[in-house]
Parts: sequence; structure tokens; C-alpha cells
Amino acid sequence: MSAAVVSAGRSVRDLSRALGRGAAPPARTAAKIDPSVIPGLAASLRCGCALVTGTRGTTTTTRIIAGAARSAGLSVITNRAGSLAGIATALVASSARGGALQPDNAVIGVFEVDEGALPRAIEALGPRLVVITNLFRDRFIARLWQPALRDLATGACVVLNADDPAVAYLGDDLPARVVYFGLADRQWARPGLDRAAGSRRCPRCGRGLRYELSFYAHLGHYACPDCGWRRPDPKFEARRVDLPGAEGSRCQVSTPAGDRTLELPLAGLGEVSDALAATAGASCLGVGPDIPVTVPRRGVAGCRQPMDIDAIAAEVAAAVGLAEGEAGVRDVMRVIARHEPAPTGQISREAELPVPIVTAVCNELRKRAVVDSSRPVRLTPEARELIGERHLAVECPGCGGLGLRAPGELAPLAAALEQAAAGAPRARMELDQSHCTVSTKIHRVLRLHQAGALEGKNILLLGDDDLICVAITRFVALAGAAPRLVTVIDADPEVLGWIGELTSQAPVRVRLIEHDLRMPLPGDLAGAFDVACTDPPYTEAGAELFLSRAVDALARKPGQHLFFSYGARRPAQALATQRLIASLGLVIRSLAPNFNSYVGAGILAGSSHLYHLRTTEQTTPRIEGEYAGPLYTADARVAQDRPYRCARCGAAYLVGRSAAAGWAQIAQLRAAGCPACGGTRFLPGQRLPGGPTPRNPPQ
Repeated sequence: MSAAVVSAGRSVRDLSRALGRGAAPPARTAAKIDPSVIPGLAASLRCGCALVTGTRGTTTTTRIIAGAARSAGLSVITNRAGSLAGIATALVASSARGGALQPDNAVIGVFEVDEGALPRAIEALGPRLVVITNLFRDRFIARLWQPALRDLATGACVVLNADDPAVAYLGDDLPARVVYFGLADRQWARPGLDRAAGSRRCPRCGRGLRYELSFYAHLGHYACPDCGWRRPDPKFEARRVDLPGAEGSRCQVSTPAGDRTLELPLAGLGEVSDALAATAGASCLGVGPDIPVTVPRRGVAGCRQPMDIDAIAAEVAAAVGLAEGEAGVRDVMRVIARHEPAPTGQISREAELPVPIVTAVCNELRKRAVVDSSRPVRLTPEARELIGERHLAVECPGCGGLGLRAPGELAPLAAALEQAAAGAPRARMELDQSHCTVSTKIHRVLRLHQAGALEGKNILLLGDDDLICVAITRFVALAGAAPRLVTVIDADPEVLGWIGELTSQAPVRVRLIEHDLRMPLPGDLAGAFDVACTDPPYTEAGAELFLSRAVDALARKPGQHLFFSYGARRPAQALATQRLIASLGLVIRSLAPNFNSYVGAGILAGSSHLYHLRTTEQTTPRIEGEYAGPLYTADARVAQDRPYRCARCGAAYLVGRSAAAGWAQIAQLRAAGCPACGGTRFLPGQRLPGGPTPRNPPQ
């Protein structure tokens, strides 16, 4: 039967080619006629077969093992697709019309297998080797693997990633031989489990694992404090890893046969882990580690070795310590693909990440050959093939995505505000001042006008180094729609003096009050306004204080307007901002991302969001009395120390201005070197509060 089945499959393929319809997979026809065709052909593999599965890195691992087998003089059959049909296609294509594989006493199968197909592949092929690289997506699939792995012959070998808890646990109580591999170079690790990886539970007892360190995502060194289960000791271990750049990597590997060096044309910890898995697998097959392991830049049939974008995103998120995780890295790559070549500031605005974070992400992507070394930022040709996208121009060309367009008749307003901004007092960084652009001044006034929050209203500006009061008075002179009163409260007398000089002849009544908002509002201002606008310091404490004063100033009835400019973008900050707004009893009428642009505010890419908030029956301030805590960005930095851990030996040191800190700045610690080992690379931990205690964030 087998001969007829294989012959039918090959005949269908040849007929399909003759008709110009491509090469129909012969395995599809053969498998429909006889489902046992795979076990039958697999039995002809004189040297057995190896299966490689996992979420990431399986293609690289499979090709390395196949290359090592060829170097040892074996004939290798391998597949292009990881399904059972893909394996069958490879087997049928290598068989003779007589129904058996081509006569060769040294033929071995090295097959990449999809995660979901592993149990059926083990049953059909009876492999002598199974390699599992990692498990990122559905960790519960490991439960489906366990029965199949237990059915392996006692002479088989299972190679598992010791750094992945879900994979490592599969080795417990297997009748087959189990070999572990893992990373050990601490210079590429972070203390504990990276936040982007989420929590990881012990596969034995279900309690939380405690990580000593993590390399990327959830891969690292761990133990369960409850049941005692821990990371197995790997027989194949990368003791030292060098990642000089996009051209490749080098690692010193400890093996049962002794130490050796791997030279890899692929850069990244993920690729090193893949090569480590392949080295262990090749050794179990008896074709290594004496034979040099190489990773070809080109794969089967001259195809280029594809980069693993999933693994790269996980590695970069872990290397940067990105709170947004892999999704944040993908956002950066998406923005680059859409707008390349793109300056860092533009990427920061569209990905909603601070400029230093975007810079760090791009640097890590350069190491992995995703981003080109040139400036502005652009993808490499290989990355462009994988993640480049066809961009549809859906943004409004008239408003630039702001939802507002400044009409031509406001051109004199722009000219007048340019002059006003040119003579304004310098921005005081200690007060978190950063002047918005003239375009933003105009658009803020237009947003007030559009919302019905301008004409006939009592308007309060809490801090006005942006000169919005001047913009309102100039707008009224051109377009009408005059408010009843504009009141400015600011702690900077120079700002108030400049506003007074520019509005002395304005068609609108303007009231200027010098006041520190750490103190409660003057009594006659409470409940006196229809509209409040504020662009507070970019700290949680600043937002809470300024919003509380704004709420106190608004009339005690629902529907009053509060325009709030704020630049929080990180997930924890954004969540805290939303909780704060809700705790004040305010509702979000609209949110315009990146509405405000600033001059020289580099860390936030010169932009912030504009929230249009409305009061409700439950609106009430969170701070009513005097406020004595840290307020501005500089206050928070002075009040905090930060621990740094040596990347080489793991020793921790405190850096900051408190009496307990040994160094005032990290540069001083780097210059001195680690007191324990002399290392100069340190990994930052979370800042430790000190000095005045900040208020608890709203729950």
C-alpha cells in the first residue's frame, strides 16, 4: 500500500505542475489515501529523527541541528512547515516511487513542529530527540505535551530550556533522558522578574515564583519559596555572552565535553539561547559538540534566515525595562515603519513614550539589526520586509489630527503672539515651566471657543507661563466672543508682569493674582468660575494639587469646564491620572492626544495631552488645606534615592542625597567601580522615597 500511496502523491504533484497550477503537496494526496504514510516513511529513517518545538527560535534551532548533522556526514531530511502535513511533504518528497526513502544508511530527519502538533508528531514519528526552546503564548499547552513526552522510549532524549519554568518542569519524572540548557551571564540580566513579563507561577504548586534575575520576558533564574521547586541545573550553559552589535554575537558555552566558543552571525540573547538549545540537541544526536556549530545567514534553498520579531520585541522590552512590555516595542517599530525616516521626537509622540525610552529602544533594535545605524531612524531592509506596512493616509491634512483648524483670518493673531512669546520671561525649570508653541496657544483658545467655554464666561487660568490669557484677549479683538472675566493665578511675578503689560489695553477684563497654590485659594475665588484651565507640573502631586484648586474655584454645579494639559504616558502614570480624575468626581468629555506642543520639553517629545473635563454633582477637591509635600519634578528627585545592582556580581548600592546613600550620582559609582568586584555596569532599581512623604495616590 505504501508504494502506491507515495506514487499517487508524487503523480498528483507532477500533474499539477504540468497543468501550470503549481506543485500540489504530494503528502496531502498520500495522507488522504493512507493516514499511516508518516509512520511508514519515518520507519525508513535509519538514524531516526529529531523534533524541535516552542514559541520562538525553532526555525533557527532546527537549521543549526540540521547543519551539524550534515557536517557529521549524515543525509538530512527537514521540513518547511511545522504541521504534520509539512513533515509528510518532506518525507514523501525524499522517497522513491517504490514507497521507501531514498536508499541511504545515514539519513536522519530534523523537523520543526508547531506547538499544537507535538503530541501527534511524537506518536507518528517516535523521535529519538525532542527539543523545546521556550513557551511564550499558551503555557497550558505544556499539559498536553506531558503525556506524549512520557510515552517516549527510554533511550530518547528531551532537551529543555531551564530558564523557562513551564518548559523546565516538563523534565520532572520523564523516563527519557533529560538535558537542560540555559543562560548564566549576569551582565545581561535584570534583578528579579521584569515587570513586562507579568507574574509567573510555580508549575508544581501554583504559587508565585521568586526570580533572582531575568534575562528577557519570563526567562531567568527562579525558585518557588513555597514548595522548593527551582530552576534545574543546565548541562549546557552560556557562561559569557558578547553582543557587539548587529553583526553577530559570541558566547562561551560550558558543555559536558568541556568549554567551547560559539560564533553566531545573529545578535541577541534569544538567538544565543536558540544556539544553546541546538548545541545540546546536536550533542544528544552524537553530532556535537566537537563539530563547530554555525548559524547560516541563508536557510533552505537560499532563503534568508528570518529574524524573529517576537523574540526581539521580548528581549528589547526586558533590556530597557519597558513597562509597556513587548507591545511598547511593537508600537515603536510600527511608528518607524509608517513614517521612516523619522526623528526620535516624532516616534516619541506617536508611540506615546518619553524620548529617553524611545532612544533606548531604538539602540537595542540597532543591536539586533532591526533599525539602521543612520539617522533619522529607519528600518533595515530585512526588518522592512517583515514589519513594513502599507500606510493609508487617514489623518486630516488640515488639522494635523488635532480636530481644529486655525482659519486664515487668524494670521494676525499668530504674528502678535510670536512677538509676545519672544519677549516672555525665560522658562523656570525649577517650576516645571516649558512654554507652549504659538500654534498651541491658538488651538487652546479655539478649543475653548468650540466647547462654548469662552463667550460670557468667568475663566480662571491656574498658572499661565504659556500666555493663554494674552492669546484670549488677542483672539477676542479679532473675532469677538469675549469672556466676562479672565483671572490668572501664578506664583511667578515676572510672568504676571509680562501678561499685565500685554493686556493693559485689552477689550477683556483681566485680573492678575500672585499666589502659591500650595496655599488654599483666596476666599473670594472659591466657586466663582465657569471655566478653569491648568497645565500643572508633570508630577502626580502637581496634577492632584492643581486639579483640586481648579475644582475648588469652579461653581458648585455640574457641567462646568476644566481644561487639563498633562503629559503622563507610561501605563502606571496614565492609570494614576485616570484614577485621580475619577476621585475628584470629574468626567472626561474628550481627550486630545499630543494636543499641546512645547518649546524645549525634550523628555516628553515637546507634547502633552489635553483633557476636557466636566464637573458632576459629586465633584469635590482632594486637597483643601495647605499642601507641604514635594510638588515639582526637582522636588521628587531630590527626595528619592535609587538602588543600583552590579551587573557582574549582583551587589547592590544606594545612590542619592540621603545620609544612607554612598554616592550622590551614578556617574560617581561607575567611576569608582563596584567595591566588591570592580565592575562598572550597574542596573537601576526602583526609586526609594525619602524626605517629605508624598500623598497616597487615589485608589
